[in-house]
Amino acid sequence: MTIQEKYLFPPSFQDFFELAQALEKRQLAGTAEVVRHYEEVLSTVFGGLSCVAVSSGSAALHAALVASGVSAGDEVLVPGIAPIPTILPILAAGAKPVFVDTQSTHSISINIDSIAAVITKKTKAAIFLPLWGYSADCQEAVALCRSNGIKTIEDAAQSFLTIDGGIKVGTIADYGCFSTHDRKLLSTGEGGFVLCKDPKDAERLRRFTRLGGMKGIEYGPNYKLSGLQAALGISRIESAHLQIFSRADIASNILTRLAGGFWKEIQTSVGSKPNYYLLALYPSFGDVNEIQLQLQQLGISTDFNTYGAAQYRKELFQASDLELPNAIECIRSCATIPVHPDITEDSMTLIADALNTIAHRFS
Repeated sequence: MTIQEKYLFPPSFQDFFELAQALEKRQLAGTAEVVRHYEEVLSTVFGGLSCVAVSSGSAALHAALVASGVSAGDEVLVPGIAPIPTILPILAAGAKPVFVDTQSTHSISINIDSIAAVITKKTKAAIFLPLWGYSADCQEAVALCRSNGIKTIEDAAQSFLTIDGGIKVGTIADYGCFSTHDRKLLSTGEGGFVLCKDPKDAERLRRFTRLGGMKGIEYGPNYKLSGLQAALGISRIESAHLQIFSRADIASNILTRLAGGFWKEIQTSVGSKPNYYLLALYPSFGDVNEIQLQLQQLGISTDFNTYGAAQYRKELFQASDLELPNAIECIRSCATIPVHPDITEDSMTLIADALNTIAHRFS
């Protein structure tokens, strides 16, 4: 039996109802009324912030970078733990990614000193990354960037309703960028959205993601979300809230069964709370590569193949010689455990037993 993260949201009556409503109105394009309604619902979820729905999480990041004024020759700070989908939009904006280290080997928050050391006159924006559904504890770093006139962006693709120091992730920085891909807690198949505090920024985002306003004055791609995807989003927001409670219960159940303190959950600050997109654990024993292999042999699929090596070292990003020891170890050693709502009691037992078995083999 293989336990892995699943595509979510089997069809429900609410899905069919919202889709039928959208079909009945015969407005399915990105300018349909249902898209604006979806944005309004999301705005309510996030305390009234302006919301612009887009075609993907990558589109959300690209749009936020452009709205931040990022252009050719500028620099954008990004953590060394960032996956490729976080980095590519920087290149799409014509800018250079400047990679910074994390606070520690078991933390995804950016090291403040690492930020201060690389700020230059070209630094236009910084991206913070609450990975695996855990907070990036970025409030202090956001304040530092703002004091230097640097725009801030949260790549909250995996962190719908994650809490960072008592505040919802995506509402701390100037822009909060989300993905609603099939695997996300709020899913529209493909899609995303951007949150921002200033309605003028929202209008700029809207123009850019809708072909520059179609007036031939500004450049912009077609990043619109379709009406059917927006209808799905509306139908699934309540279920996404419920998922978080279910995932937290499953994560807690597994954690309480782990023996000897051999596995530690990723570090976050007081007042922060993950949405448990995944359960992120670090071993206090053994060779990490061998541990990951044994997890897979015991039927537990992790994100190791995706995040098992620092992506900033890929040829495309021209930073292969850069040493970010905390970020490299953070990615290399983390085991991400599925805790989706379909995990059964038997599966929880299998996961905990596998983790305990591996720990005893190495201890």
